[in-house]
Amino acid sequence: MNKRAISLLLAIVMLLSTITSPIYAVGQNLPKDKVEAGNEVPYTNEGNKKIFKIDKRAIKEVKGPQRIATRSTVQSNGPKPAPVQATRTEKMTVKLTTKGLGNGAQNFDWSLFNNSKFTAELVIYDVDNNEYYPQKNGRPVTIDFTKDGEQTIDFDVPVTLDVDSYNIVVKTMDNFEVRAWYEEATTSPSGAELKLEFTVIELASPFVEVIYQDSQGQNLAADKLPTTTGVNITAEGVKLARADLSIPLPTQNTKYNIAQGIPGKGRATTQALNNLTDAIKYKVDGKDSGLITLGNKEFKLSITNSLKDGSQIVLTLSKADQLKELGGLNPKTIKVWKADTIDWKKGVEPVDDNNSAAVWDLIEEATVTDITTPNKRDSSKAGKFPGKLKLTFDDGSSLEVDKQMLIVSEHVVVVDPNNTDPDAPQNEDLPRDKITVIFKAGEGIVNINTNGKTTYAKPNATLADTDFPTNITYKDGYKNEVTWEPTDHKVDTNNRKYYNGKRNTFTFNASATKNDTSADKITKAGGLAPKATAAFVGDTLNWAGSAVLSDTAKQAANATELQGLLDKATITDATDPARTSAAAGEFTGKVKVTFEDKSFIEVDKQILYVYENGAKKPGSDKPVPTDAATVTFTKDDKSIKDWGTVEPIIVKKNKAVPSDKFPNAQAKDGYNTVAWSPAQNTVITGDQTFNASATSNTPTKNSEDYDPHYTGKSGKPGETVRIDAPTFTKKGVNGNVPAPTTPTKGTTFANNDPTQNNVTVDPNTGAITVAIPQDAPVGSIITIEVKVTYPDTSYDTVKVSVTVTDNTQPKPEDDKSKTPIVDPVNDGDTSISGKGEPGSDIIINVPGKDPIKTTVDDGGKWIAPIDPAHEGDVIEVIQIEVGKKPSDPAYVTVGGRSIIVPGHDDGGHWWFGGGSFKPVETEEQVIDKTEHGIHIAYIFGYKDHTFRCEGKITRAEAASMIAHIAKLDLSDNSKPDFKDTPSSWYNAAINAMVKKNLMFADKNGNFRPNEPITRGEFARAIQFIDKENKKEAPFMDIKGHEFEEAINQAYSNGRIAGYPDGTFKPDESITRAEAVTILNNFDGRMVRERGIEDVKKDLIKFTDLIPSHWAYYEIIEASNSHAYSRISNDSKEEKWSNLIK
Repeated sequence: MNKRAISLLLAIVMLLSTITSPIYAVGQNLPKDKVEAGNEVPYTNEGNKKIFKIDKRAIKEVKGPQRIATRSTVQSNGPKPAPVQATRTEKMTVKLTTKGLGNGAQNFDWSLFNNSKFTAELVIYDVDNNEYYPQKNGRPVTIDFTKDGEQTIDFDVPVTLDVDSYNIVVKTMDNFEVRAWYEEATTSPSGAELKLEFTVIELASPFVEVIYQDSQGQNLAADKLPTTTGVNITAEGVKLARADLSIPLPTQNTKYNIAQGIPGKGRATTQALNNLTDAIKYKVDGKDSGLITLGNKEFKLSITNSLKDGSQIVLTLSKADQLKELGGLNPKTIKVWKADTIDWKKGVEPVDDNNSAAVWDLIEEATVTDITTPNKRDSSKAGKFPGKLKLTFDDGSSLEVDKQMLIVSEHVVVVDPNNTDPDAPQNEDLPRDKITVIFKAGEGIVNINTNGKTTYAKPNATLADTDFPTNITYKDGYKNEVTWEPTDHKVDTNNRKYYNGKRNTFTFNASATKNDTSADKITKAGGLAPKATAAFVGDTLNWAGSAVLSDTAKQAANATELQGLLDKATITDATDPARTSAAAGEFTGKVKVTFEDKSFIEVDKQILYVYENGAKKPGSDKPVPTDAATVTFTKDDKSIKDWGTVEPIIVKKNKAVPSDKFPNAQAKDGYNTVAWSPAQNTVITGDQTFNASATSNTPTKNSEDYDPHYTGKSGKPGETVRIDAPTFTKKGVNGNVPAPTTPTKGTTFANNDPTQNNVTVDPNTGAITVAIPQDAPVGSIITIEVKVTYPDTSYDTVKVSVTVTDNTQPKPEDDKSKTPIVDPVNDGDTSISGKGEPGSDIIINVPGKDPIKTTVDDGGKWIAPIDPAHEGDVIEVIQIEVGKKPSDPAYVTVGGRSIIVPGHDDGGHWWFGGGSFKPVETEEQVIDKTEHGIHIAYIFGYKDHTFRCEGKITRAEAASMIAHIAKLDLSDNSKPDFKDTPSSWYNAAINAMVKKNLMFADKNGNFRPNEPITRGEFARAIQFIDKENKKEAPFMDIKGHEFEEAINQAYSNGRIAGYPDGTFKPDESITRAEAVTILNNFDGRMVRERGIEDVKKDLIKFTDLIPSHWAYYEIIEASNSHAYSRISNDSKEEKWSNLIK
């Protein structure tokens, strides 16, 4: 049967009796002559039985007079079967009605009967109190109900049985109340049946049980129970004898039945218990959970309420009080290393060893914390720290333990037995896993005196230098420097060479080294290695540098000291016989390195290379003499015949190239008079390129020799814009030249578009006047195509642009439009798109095409059709916001993501890229400015594919290079204010340099834009954009020079270098190679062979530049636009990922 259910066995026993006095229920007052319908059947309670007695009067009224049989022979001292003869049939009608909880609002719970069936048995008592069990067909008669209803029972009794009474006995449980009534008048005619109605009323369980237990669920022993409680059990909405339920909480396990009543408090009525639909909710002292104090103890309160099973009030002795009952806790000292995690549970222990197991179980369940005031303790510093701990249990109870000691130790502790300071570390204060450190004398050590002190360490701790003994006695001949092994000074418990697990000791071995000579030191570090040297035939041999530290020695900890010893050593040839430079060749021998302390090392397999003046330059794996210059030969392919492969040669500086070393240069047909530039007898002072060319028999056209150059302008609608006359450059001539003329003819100019009525071109000077129409759209571009006709009737066509700008006056801070964002463009794309400011105009310039104009939509996007894009083309995009000037351009390379500012070769000039630019933003690319970047080329070669390393640089060219590298303001494009400086391509650069006082006019007021700039002037031009440095340079020829201060600063900052003879030569012209070297250094640009490996095949090639040239990588850096990343964060050296064409 379900444990919630209460089985109910109803046995109905009918006992006939001849007694004359009926039994009535308490409070009943039935008439003595008859029983009326609706009268309640009287009952008595005997234990768990409720006995309903139907007396003789009711039976007789139904059955009528009966013959009284002779009394049975059964004795009255106990029930015995009566003798049975003939029988008669009796009938009884029983009706069963049930009533569920909630005053019948809920269905009656039949599952609470055994097998969900109501069963009754019949028993009859005669006047002698003898039992008789009526039968039907030889079997006991039972009454069964499985639902409310009515049934008639017939049974046989002896005809002689003198019935005294029917007793109906009901076995009851506390969830039910059983009542019985007569259903109809018993005064019915003779032979009528006896009819009864039973009502079973379902009740809420009246039980409430109080249980005291420990945390393991065991009942508390009597001596653990509270002696007093002082609180009451209450239940809202439940009354006992019309008063609210309130029962004193007992001090021991007790089970109450409120239906039967509480002494002195009364009982709960049947109706009240039947009215309930929810479990009775009990509380103790107003609580249904939590901790409650009873007497001097705490208990955890837990109440379980059930409608049908009753309620349990469980009072569990708190874990804190249980721990007290078990004897309580003592504080225990915790010993940890500095910075260790502290397990505060180790700070307590049981007082009573007999209960230690139970106590430790409770400690493990607790959370132990430090509650020391004013500051909680930790292991951040060493020392002894008394304090207080608190154990908090999951039932909410807690216990405090005072006077607990925490001792924190350093990872390495020296215990001195002679130290009387009570706070000094002692052996017993250290954690249990401490390791005893032993210091053992080894080679070169006589004795180690620890003065009786003992060192202890945390496992795997590292000893500092100050933790080792210093009172050490060394053997003679050994340095007073000790080496401790293991050298990492770590007390490593995995290092079985030094750690003894059985003894828990770690041994450090001390050793000293013998006093070494310089040769000994270098030999021990890895020794010396030979290094090849070179000389020209007839040179005095200098063996310095013919021996170097080996790779192993270079990695030694004292490598700097070893290099210092080698630098002060003398190196001589030790070959027998001694080697000379009398003849060219390769000579292997031996050198002797003698140190200052007279010790020496001989180094074998040293190679000497001796070269003839003008010998073929060797590969990079062989040295050349220190005073050698590389000479390269190039030719004008147009006028000089093919001469096969001509290798560079080396020539001794301050000598001329031997005449027999020049290639056999022969003029092609139509050319004559072969000439070398520079002349063949030029004295070589540095790397030099000689170029052979021949004079054409047929004059070239003017258009082949000259190139015109215009500078475009801008203006507002309605304005007249004047564009200066063009400048000219001539092939093979540096700087600008006049337009070609003859005695009878000059160069003339005309507009190729006669329909441009607003454009006037001066036919003699080429100056242009443009009247911008009033209705010209802002951002539109007027293109003028000028035909330049030379005296020989050849001609060039030049395009000049005028950009129409806004006619309003914007606020200064809003003057310039934002640079637009351009999406990537791929080869073959027929449209270009990007992002900008809504309503702005976008001007798109595709190489070789007319400008394209579109508008940014309200969503900030723009798109325009273009002809199929070509891989490598660079497209320029400009944005013009309403009321603002055009933006700086954004550039995108077709087929890539690169940003470029293109440079150009201006008719024989070398040129540079410049101007401000904004990266083309894409969703795919975000440049990490600290690691990556783009360098734009700022110098180019000549049309004949030469670079001319030793060529000169004009002052205008230097101004442009420096202004762009230094990112100066280049917005002033007006004519420079110097009488010898006409308006030209260099306007903005010269103006910017002059405003910054980086360049200035000479004493005559001339700028001299087309004259070569000197080395001193170049140093002065970068003085005020470089970091200040007051150190002095060692050059003997700059004292008192007007640019001495600038030269000192440039040298001290590493920007420039002098010549081997100790001079700087400030008044000599600076070369192109020297200029890019200085500016690369200033701008943080540097690449070497490994940095260009991935792009080597695509580099710009110069016919007169070879990898062995001293400035090869500087020129490559300056002349190739590229994307780069630094090889390392602490180096300027670059790794190039791609070139920007």
